[in-house]
Amino acid sequence: MQRRHFLTTLAAASVAPSVSWAEAGDARFLSAAQNADGSYALYGLNAALDIAFAHPLPARGHSGAAHPHRAEAVMFARRPGRFAYVLDCATGVILNHLAPPEGRHFYGHGAFTADGTMLLTTESEYATGAGRIGLWDVAAGYVRTGEISSGGIGPHEIIRRSTGGFAIANGGIRTHPDTGREKLNLDTMQPNLTLLAEDLSELSRMTLGSQDRLNSIRHIAEGPQASVAIGMQWNGDLSIQRQPVAIVTATGDVIRPTVPDGLIGRIQGYIGSIAADADSIVASAPRGSCALTFHNDAMSGVIPAQDACGLASGSQGIVLSQGTGRITVPGTSQAQDHPVAWDNHMVAVHA
Repeated sequence: MQRRHFLTTLAAASVAPSVSWAEAGDARFLSAAQNADGSYALYGLNAALDIAFAHPLPARGHSGAAHPHRAEAVMFARRPGRFAYVLDCATGVILNHLAPPEGRHFYGHGAFTADGTMLLTTESEYATGAGRIGLWDVAAGYVRTGEISSGGIGPHEIIRRSTGGFAIANGGIRTHPDTGREKLNLDTMQPNLTLLAEDLSELSRMTLGSQDRLNSIRHIAEGPQASVAIGMQWNGDLSIQRQPVAIVTATGDVIRPTVPDGLIGRIQGYIGSIAADADSIVASAPRGSCALTFHNDAMSGVIPAQDACGLASGSQGIVLSQGTGRITVPGTSQAQDHPVAWDNHMVAVHA
């Protein structure tokens, strides 16, 4: 689909809420999980971190996207995956089964436009390695209408920015369904952060320099003052320690908060997810059984948390999920334990 057609569709389409998030248990967060019997499910959590709903999934999910108005979510397969499910979160009914075109695979993340009329998905054209953003017409029943360049290779996460437009974490890593999660281009990889305007035209690309060429930009979140917080995963020799977090300001300046070398070694240079609120950033480090906190562009603390990975920002602060089933709000006493193994990511519902 060409950009002009996208804008025409965006202006003409209007998605009226059918069933609201309030009618789906007032869910504020979504996460995939594995149940004690080995089955998989999509869970909704309310503001108290209690279960709002639980709906079966046919396979393991990675991350998802919550529709901004109606109780509907898209849950993606792990990379390199070729399926995504659209669920009615009030009933658990699978409304659609999405698959990328031949020669494409999903990277596990997506984002809706602010009005909910379009879904954008991170994908790879694996014959060439080119990163693509798939465009899906929600109003027409999630019909795929085209794709655009992601601005790099291996687009993992895409987020919608409050200022309009989108940010894309081009991780730089090329994969292929025939070789699973094998990294095929470590000798040439070059991650970047690409920013798109509201009409999907490219605004900018940011790279971190040759010394960070193997530092895959994997997860992103909108930070304070319209900045973009970046969580990275090091793919080089672990004895070479590179800073795993960056903050790109609204003016394009890059800030690199200092994480002590010993801590970088403990977490193996691996950030699992990242989230931010008005004045803080939290980056999960599941390999180090902890999460890192940042305030005023500097590291401020370490939160011990076994198998900590999922993060999302809500009204009560940043929420952290663990593979043990525990969910907490770091810096507060709020915590809940559930008999499931939470998967990699949490998604905030901004209804």
